[in-house]
Amino acid sequence: MKSKIYEFDPVLYPFPIHVTKDFDKEELKSIYNGTNSEGDEVPLDIDIPSTTTARTFQAVEKESGNHYYLVCLLKPEDIGAGIVAHEADHITNAYLQDLGFSLPTPWNDEPHAYFLQWVTDCIWSVLINEPEEMKGVLLDQKSGEQ
Repeated sequence: MKSKIYEFDPVLYPFPIHVTKDFDKEELKSIYNGTNSEGDEVPLDIDIPSTTTARTFQAVEKESGNHYYLVCLLKPEDIGAGIVAHEADHITNAYLQDLGFSLPTPWNDEPHAYFLQWVTDCIWSVLINEPEEMKGVLLDQKSGEQ
């Protein structure tokens, strides 16, 4: 099976987002490494419980060394808005920490809210088979290599 991975470019932020719902675990392991809490590269641990519906990874593409947030929609038929928002919040909080922002308060939460909305829309677009609506690019079509 050829994995379908979509890339979304946040333009102003350092790491693109990769989202997939049609993928082969072994193929993903051959493309990406994961990172541990210290930021070191480790094998991508995608062997997760069968009850998990979606999972977000901080990933490093083995070939290029580029960093990404990788969202795997494991059980698309069981995913609703809440799970998409949950995964989007993981990415949003990680981005803001990477950029040196503190967690939001009611007085400074607008950047957090806008970015969270964009990430949620990207993930949702893959879930409903409309990634082009958020300018998602299928990696095969981007590089012609994967």
